[in-house]
Amino acid sequence: MKWTVVAFLVGCTGDKTEEHSGPTPVEAQWTEVGAGFPSALLSVTGTSADDVWSVGSDAAGTGPLVVHWDGAAWTVEDVGSPGDLWWSWLPGPDAVWIVGAGGRIVRYTPSAGTSTVDVTDPAVTFFGLWGSSPTDVYAVGGNLVEVDGAAVYHYDGTAWTEVVLPAEAAGQRAMYKVWGSGPDDVWVCGVGGVVIHWDGVAWTSIPTGSTVPLFTVAGSGPDDVWVVGGAGNGVALHWDGAAFTDQSPEFVEILQGVNFGDDGASIVGWGGRVFTADGDTLTEDPRGRATAEDLHAVWIDPDGGSWMVGGNLGGVGLTDGTLVYGGDAPPAPLVP
Repeated sequence: MKWTVVAFLVGCTGDKTEEHSGPTPVEAQWTEVGAGFPSALLSVTGTSADDVWSVGSDAAGTGPLVVHWDGAAWTVEDVGSPGDLWWSWLPGPDAVWIVGAGGRIVRYTPSAGTSTVDVTDPAVTFFGLWGSSPTDVYAVGGNLVEVDGAAVYHYDGTAWTEVVLPAEAAGQRAMYKVWGSGPDDVWVCGVGGVVIHWDGVAWTSIPTGSTVPLFTVAGSGPDDVWVVGGAGNGVALHWDGAAFTDQSPEFVEILQGVNFGDDGASIVGWGGRVFTADGDTLTEDPRGRATAEDLHAVWIDPDGGSWMVGGNLGGVGLTDGTLVYGGDAPPAPLVP
């Protein structure tokens, strides 16, 4: 079930800056596509600038917020699952896979408005999802009331089975995100500064030099991977194919999102902070903070547009959802 959202107001953090003489062009300011929703938005992804999906929390208890941009209008989608939804992955042109609370893994078909909901362990919250194909998919999360509740499940096209984790990961409360460059190069990050890697044969723990929660992992390939997180101060670690190095900027709040585009990595975090990676060095975006809210995820579309989502992530509940765009072709406002 879905219904079309009527757009009636554009909110921006600033107007487009006029060009001026000098060697450095001035970029357009961030466009606040939508803000102040009851539910936080926690994930954003897509196939193009005209096919963008964002999923979020069930703050009101009436269902999670799931929205889709088709290049002309936003729709709010009912994916047939209650509870907070944390992450999404698109395996094909008419398929959206989403994970969240209650051990739920949702496979949604937008054209039909129908869902298949798999429940693994109801005590587990899944925070991350990634696959190399619909028959090679990982969902990661944990039972947060257990000190050794970390959970990673694998789908082979028929069934979900729990992965036996290395000791360093098995002893943690949760794994938070998963990303890979292919079926033989899969990365998972989580509590305690833990990063584990699948090489197609075995899972191994990769030293990071960190003990703080690591929330998101993404890369451009096996030799260029970023992991971000933090506990008070933001942490950004870069893998160059041999080892992780700490590239954390100073005086930065928690970093929670990372994604790659043609120009490299984009990293976002609390307080609307946005950074770009030049090799293994982070530079804060010259446009400044994208929003006053906390950013949880970022996705770079094929045209170079930045889509960032978040909300009030440090208070009670997951509320005050926000969606911010950076680029030359902002969408119509989102008004659920």
